[in-house]
Amino acid sequence: MISAVQEKDARRFWRNLEDAVAQTRPGQPVPGLSSIEGSDNSGTVYCVVDLGGDPIRVELFNGWWDTVGPTRVGPAVLDAFRFAREKAGLASLLLRRHRLPRRGPRRRLEVATLMPAFGASDGAAELRRSMVRAADQAEAVLGLVEASRGGRRREVHGPRGLFSVTMDGWQITSAAVIDRVRADDGEALAMDACDALLAACPRKLR
Repeated sequence: MISAVQEKDARRFWRNLEDAVAQTRPGQPVPGLSSIEGSDNSGTVYCVVDLGGDPIRVELFNGWWDTVGPTRVGPAVLDAFRFAREKAGLASLLLRRHRLPRRGPRRRLEVATLMPAFGASDGAAELRRSMVRAADQAEAVLGLVEASRGGRRREVHGPRGLFSVTMDGWQITSAAVIDRVRADDGEALAMDACDALLAACPRKLR
């Protein structure tokens, strides 16, 4: 449940987005949606996600230690992350309603311009590499699907060993600090939290 401050922020975000959509030419991407921000109820923890909801950055504002501290910073990070994702969902909804693209137009690559760059052996090697990458991604996806079906509870840790996200299948259920931290560890903790959240998002396999 979002707070009154978050609700006010969401309404302002929606109004600004509607204005941006109204000024966007048909077929062109709406500017300003590459990073969507959200904060927790206290306004101390800040999370930025892309339009797909993947985390880009987590920040702990000055005073985070006194406001949320090491015991409540995990739920605060999760609160900010979920709110930012809700705003990204609102943006996606509005784009679908107006039939606007989620991204800018991709550069079209003509086959004729690519073929001369590869010999027969080079082309075969590139094909093998592509197949290996596809197989690796398929294996990872199957692992996530199996975990989701079984409702398996698991923890995802950040690479610095400071932050942990608990998952039940696909669902992120909680987050917490897993090592002793100090007030001046905010930057490292924020980076670890972002990495843990990103590792917990199946969308990262896109």
